[in-house]
Amino acid sequence: YKAYPVYVCTSDGSKKIALISPALDGSFKTELAPGKYLVILDKEQGGIGSSNLPQEVTIKPLETTIINIDIDTGIR
Repeated sequence: YKAYPVYVCTSDGSKKIALISPALDGSFKTELAPGKYLVILDKEQGGIGSSNLPQEVTIKPLETTIINIDIDTGIR
């Protein structure tokens, strides 16, 4: 999944805040200030089958927020 970086953007998607590269096991992890964000897949990589991104997420103070990111590479 290293070829499919994920960005955290402002809630309207106008500004990229963080790049999240996946770990070897495919998991993503980052720390964000409380607020509303939009999580998007870097489409510049091209060739992906499908994804459940973009996805809106709300980060609350002192809580862990988990989202599941599905990436279908289209490889069969």
